[in-house]
Amino acid sequence: MTQPERLSQLVEIVDLSANNGIVRAEAIASSGVIGAMVKLTEGVNYEDPLAAGHCAGVRTVGMLLGGYHYLRVRHDRDQDATLQAQQYLNVWRREQCRVWPSFDVELAFNQGCTAAEWACAVLDFTREVRRQIGAPPMTYTDRGEWIAAGGLEALTELSDCPLWLAAIGAPPVPPRPFQKVSLHQFTWTAQIPGIDTDVDGSRALVPIADLLVR
Repeated sequence: MTQPERLSQLVEIVDLSANNGIVRAEAIASSGVIGAMVKLTEGVNYEDPLAAGHCAGVRTVGMLLGGYHYLRVRHDRDQDATLQAQQYLNVWRREQCRVWPSFDVELAFNQGCTAAEWACAVLDFTREVRRQIGAPPMTYTDRGEWIAAGGLEALTELSDCPLWLAAIGAPPVPPRPFQKVSLHQFTWTAQIPGIDTDVDGSRALVPIADLLVR
């Protein structure tokens, strides 16, 4: 059995964005993948150009559908994370996502931001989701980047947030203040039928029902 074949058996959820091109959802589902986290939005006033198509395909074949937002800490104006959350949730609802709202916290495109800016943006986004949904969003991050942002480990308000952790070739150890890992992204190079590029792959470390909006 080849390494890509072994990986495809372990992947439960794939991460889809425009970087993966147009995908064939029926083939993805037939490979054993049970769900997809689709990039919906980024910063302010940006929707991934393939988001609607990816979501429609996932819904049509009956896979679990989640959608995430890529947080821009500055995005050319002071602390607009509340607006980012509002715009993202509009799309998340429109696409009928079943997995809890999720947002991506990483350094790429956010270099040079201060610890205070990071904390404000993450808290503003989280608070707006709590206000609208009644529960916190799932945070996607990498342990090293979360710590490198500075100050985020001290945000005890996030202690009840689900965590989607990228840990490639390493145990999925949650950074503070998270209590546990709900989704473990363990590969960036899965090869899955129906996707013509390498794709990020994750597995759930909690019951799938715990990831779904009730």
